[in-house]
Amino acid sequence: MCYLLEVDAFVFLLDCGWDDRTEVMDLKELKAHVEKVDAVLVSHADTKHLGALPYAVGKLGLDCPVYATLPVHKMGQMVLYDLYLSKRAEEEYETFNLNDVDRAFGMFNPMRYAQQINLTGKGEGITITPFPAGHSVGGTTWRITKEAEDILYAVDYNHRKERHLNGAALHTFNRPAVLITDAYNGLTEQTSRKLRDRTLVAGVMQTLRSGGNVLIPVDTATRVLELLLVLDSHWEHQKIGLYSLVLLNNVAYNVVEFAKSMLEFMNSDISKSFEHTRDNVFDCKNVHLCHSLEELEELPDQPKVVLASMASLEAGLGRNLLVDWASDPDNLILFVERAQAGTLSSFIQTYMDSDETEDLQMRIKMGHREALDEVELVEFQEAEEARKEEELLADAVYGDAGLDIMDIEEGNEKAGGIQEKARAVGQVLIEGFETPEGAVAPLFPFPEEDVERDEYGEMLDPAEFAGDEDPSPTSAPEGLEGQLDGEDATMLEESPTKVVVEEMDVIIRASLQYIDFEGRSDERSIKNIVTQVQPRQLILVHGSPEATQGLKSHFETVLKSVHAPQPLEPVTIDSVSASYRLRLTEDFMRMVRFSRVAGNYQVAWVDGELKEEEVGSGLALVPNQGALQAVQKAVFVGETRLAELKEIIQSTLNLSVHFIPGGLVCGDRVVIRKQGSRLSFHGALSQEYYRVRDVVYAQYHIC
Repeated sequence: MCYLLEVDAFVFLLDCGWDDRTEVMDLKELKAHVEKVDAVLVSHADTKHLGALPYAVGKLGLDCPVYATLPVHKMGQMVLYDLYLSKRAEEEYETFNLNDVDRAFGMFNPMRYAQQINLTGKGEGITITPFPAGHSVGGTTWRITKEAEDILYAVDYNHRKERHLNGAALHTFNRPAVLITDAYNGLTEQTSRKLRDRTLVAGVMQTLRSGGNVLIPVDTATRVLELLLVLDSHWEHQKIGLYSLVLLNNVAYNVVEFAKSMLEFMNSDISKSFEHTRDNVFDCKNVHLCHSLEELEELPDQPKVVLASMASLEAGLGRNLLVDWASDPDNLILFVERAQAGTLSSFIQTYMDSDETEDLQMRIKMGHREALDEVELVEFQEAEEARKEEELLADAVYGDAGLDIMDIEEGNEKAGGIQEKARAVGQVLIEGFETPEGAVAPLFPFPEEDVERDEYGEMLDPAEFAGDEDPSPTSAPEGLEGQLDGEDATMLEESPTKVVVEEMDVIIRASLQYIDFEGRSDERSIKNIVTQVQPRQLILVHGSPEATQGLKSHFETVLKSVHAPQPLEPVTIDSVSASYRLRLTEDFMRMVRFSRVAGNYQVAWVDGELKEEEVGSGLALVPNQGALQAVQKAVFVGETRLAELKEIIQSTLNLSVHFIPGGLVCGDRVVIRKQGSRLSFHGALSQEYYRVRDVVYAQYHIC
């Protein structure tokens, strides 16, 4: 996902996604527009929404603030670490590196839900606010406000409450100017959460009891959290010790630790439970965290359930397990999300949807790293020494003489190279000094003083400052071999390796199963929610042609303006309301009577005249001269659902209340009906009628 939104002269990049293949050609359009991007809004922490950020920052020159919630910031960084390390383990991956990832995430501005940020400069007058979207921890529906108009960007949202997430807040918005949403689930139907979880557990346990292993290809840090809670809860309740439950990726430990620290962004039940018992649901006592196949092999020799990245099987440890486990008919390959187009998972899922009865045969390229042999190691070391010498010479010339780096590269190709150019420059810059033999640049004489005493007058003994020989930088200190990990391991130089690629024939005899764990709203829910929100303009993106056309045809019957642009097709939307800035005079403000409503807001009726007091000073609102103040009808501010009214009336008046289509029956004489946002009362005038009406009025602010 990757969309440009231009609000006046300010350009937002809505998500910056890629797929796990990371084909550079897919980003050629982004390259053409990256220079005009003023800010990036990221909605979810997976490659579909932020996968291209490191490449855009490191190679395309993207340089602007990036806004996301704290979980999207932290989990997104882990996702891209895992992506890079998985690719790097199997090929000479140079599309981006870890420095690019760190640079990209150094540009992030983490936010909390409902936190407002007022943009400055070109974005003066624009406010951005994140709201919960469900689907993933920190998942965001973005509201972009300009003056009196709201633009909502809501993709991959889920209105349903899950084990670790609350539902999306999209239904709470009313008549935004523009709603940008996706049609990805425009043809799907969601099963209930309980049935989904039971189906997952049943399939897994059946395989384990038959002696097989279960491979679940998953993402690194988003939907995998829901799967972990479902399986860990079953392991805990059933006291399962005969089978191993494993999370396998390069950053497994970090993902779980971050999840433990982000409970405020999760299901409200999880937060309340932690406040009362101090038990963290992500302690996952039954889950083994493994970061390599070697760690997986060290676990007890018993059937295993392994949640391994990556879901696409384009790279990662899950791809290796697929090759090892696919040929065993006792094993199970369980997919929990629809595959990205063109990936290995997509190829397998296409086979699952077909009527083929023969085993699936595939030829897969598998890469792995090996240490260099003696000859290759010598060549590598010679090349490294030559490279370091060249860098030192280039630094000397570039730093002392101010030469352009292109001149230095050209100097290497010409006779004499860098040393002659450096000497020539030195002689020009410093007359009277000659470059000593073997020196890169002219040196000023600097006699070193022979210090015998320190600043306190004590005699110095050089022997006291003599240390032992430094240990070899390419090996760990004695007794610590194999014990360094994390940041400590990076302090040691990596041993040079090479990538060896081989083609392997894989026959899939293992069972194949698909269970929808994507956590997105389905077709019916999308139709109901968007109809309830009633946007003035609707833009449908990111869906199959069939799903997009189906939703468009439906919404054209209930909304005034619906757009379904093709990729690279621009949509121009004019402002639907005219906005003006008015100056409220002191005389006018003395006549206004405010009423406090929900939160810290105050509202008031105003009755006045518009005047331009001075040329070029704009309009001012002043009191009517000699006119009587108009009498305004009462306005009810707020919104109450029928389900909430039912509970309030029952508890307050002790009346029997039950639902009917489109309304409530209160007692024997009163009916409350709701049409859109309007409530109407029906019944005989009686004491019971007025009591019910007073209770309903009390739920609103009347002004």
